[in-house]
Amino acid sequence: MALAAAVHLAATPLEDKWKVIRSTTACYHLRVLIQQSLLRASQLMSRISRFTADTKYPVTQTLFELFHGSSTGSNKSASKGPRKTYKEGFAPDLRNDIVSDSLCGKAYLILYKSWPLTDFLPDDTIKYLAPTLEKHKGCTIIDIHPGASVWSSKFHDFLQPKRHLLMEPEERYFASFIKPLLDKPGSTYRHTTLIGAHPREYWPNYAKVLSDAELAPCTPLLAGDPALRELNPNVLVIGNLGRQYKVAARARSVNFGALILQQFLHAALTNQLFHRSGLVRMMLWVPEAEKYTLFPTSEVYRRSLNVRLGIGSSLTEVVGSVDLYDTADIFYARRRRRPPELEAILSQRAQRRMDDLGVQVPPGRALLYDRPKPGDSKLLSPFETAISTWQELEAEIATTKARLAEVRQLDRGDRRKGNPTQKQQREEGMLRGMKYPQCEASGQTFIGSGNNVAWIAIWADLGMRVLNLEVALRQLEEKGEDPATYERVRDRILKLDRDLDTIATSESLKMAEFAQRVVEQQQACLMEPPITALDARAYEPLKATPRDFWPNSEMMLLDMVPKPCDLEVEGLASKREMSKLCETFCRSLLESTTRTLPEALDRLAPNAARDVIPMVDIAKDPRKGGRLNPHRIRVRMVSDELIEGLLKAWVEWPFKPSLTDLVLASESSEGVSEEAKEAEVEE
Repeated sequence: MALAAAVHLAATPLEDKWKVIRSTTACYHLRVLIQQSLLRASQLMSRISRFTADTKYPVTQTLFELFHGSSTGSNKSASKGPRKTYKEGFAPDLRNDIVSDSLCGKAYLILYKSWPLTDFLPDDTIKYLAPTLEKHKGCTIIDIHPGASVWSSKFHDFLQPKRHLLMEPEERYFASFIKPLLDKPGSTYRHTTLIGAHPREYWPNYAKVLSDAELAPCTPLLAGDPALRELNPNVLVIGNLGRQYKVAARARSVNFGALILQQFLHAALTNQLFHRSGLVRMMLWVPEAEKYTLFPTSEVYRRSLNVRLGIGSSLTEVVGSVDLYDTADIFYARRRRRPPELEAILSQRAQRRMDDLGVQVPPGRALLYDRPKPGDSKLLSPFETAISTWQELEAEIATTKARLAEVRQLDRGDRRKGNPTQKQQREEGMLRGMKYPQCEASGQTFIGSGNNVAWIAIWADLGMRVLNLEVALRQLEEKGEDPATYERVRDRILKLDRDLDTIATSESLKMAEFAQRVVEQQQACLMEPPITALDARAYEPLKATPRDFWPNSEMMLLDMVPKPCDLEVEGLASKREMSKLCETFCRSLLESTTRTLPEALDRLAPNAARDVIPMVDIAKDPRKGGRLNPHRIRVRMVSDELIEGLLKAWVEWPFKPSLTDLVLASESSEGVSEEAKEAEVEE
């Protein structure tokens, strides 16, 4: 339509042109045409600039010539560039290579042209991780999609492996990048065109390379060997998942970063692939588009994928280029933020973990996240308690009960009496009486929700007090003192929690819900380890830029360390059966993350909550993500340790449905997911 308007205007006589231009419709279509043309030109220029060679990194010139250069010979298909899609006008990159000198060192850049070598200088990333990499020196490296091999050669030079297998199926990389490494005197590099990661078929390739004495020989351990569930420092997997493949029956390439991570997790849980001689650490480059899925910024956005990855591995971002906390990012701006005081504590904990590991930020390299620094604000953890006797615990219960009565006296009518000054003084008095002052900052995040944020904080403080009572009860229970007293005190705490829920709900259902979210937020962040992988990070990620990669793109490096957990239930389920159950169970359980744990279990099978939850002792331990009242546990708050216990209890439960029925139960409840999504967006 816009084109028709332009043609019509061009064919109009000069004396009538002004009349046509004055036409609102014609002007509108011309503006649309101009805007569309400018947008297409901008997209085209952006695409061209991303793929062109960068004079700062000479390796990009070679890459450009190989994949987007002359249309003669074997480069003919590459010269066509990315394939078009309906959504973006062109497909995502078919490959991404790390090319930065500063990110990947300034030495040993061997290309097909003769370039002088400089003295060895470990790159910033390896220098950053050096304390954690020392134990891998002399190991066997399995390298997936090395591509231009800049990153691969840096790892090789630092670790000096006894064998370094380059699994590169793309032949165009061989002459310029792979062959010079193989031809080095005394080279321990080996090369195979067998693919190491693919959306469909690659699993059998590892059996071939690990049993080949010329590639990466690895003797599998016998079943039942305890070393199978221990980290094996003699093997290290590195790779680049920033590549896409055409898959039969699909019109577009598949972005398979998260898919491969799940498959590698399954291999770790079942000791398959390269994990057959023990658990293997994996360091993988992944497109930044996966970050929003892999690293939710709070427990509210935790999904089944995050739970499954957390059960079997510790996932840490080493290098990244997208700031999840960027307020200019629409993705983050639309989400409710946590108070700076809480973020500062999490950042401080990450720094302590870095100090324990001996990790130091290289000079001149910035961190990706600029998080708040701990200030003078007070923050008291509900997991810290000085209570050591039953008498002290009962006295604290009485204090909390008195506080609840004090809040209850100021019912909705009383809080509305008096002038604004009197109301403010009343609220300030209640806020000063809070035990957990950080609740006030958390309550402020609900400004605009239509509720009084001061009273959200006051009710949340009461919830935190009850949580702290449960922690103290658990600690006294572990001492094994006086079971009869334990039951009596437990019942008092449960009754206090029910009274709190009843009173807060009768006051305002929405306010009670927001107060409970504050309690969950504090529990998720302050427990050790925290619920989300982002909060439990072992170290802060370094900052990279799109220019560090070719084509210019946003990539992140993940450090995936398998956990030594053993899901096998002897006599009932093998590792493989438990791994399959883990995937289906977590997906079904977290189909709607706002449900409570009993509600979610009962949707899977009648009376499942009544029977299964008591079989898991830590389900009532707040330090592990549990609660004394299981209806206080939302499924998004289930910790890795708790989900492991639920899985084993589910297998031992005699009335459990079959795996097929479990899948069907999940599929039959898909209609609720949209409703859940709307609720979570509102959060």
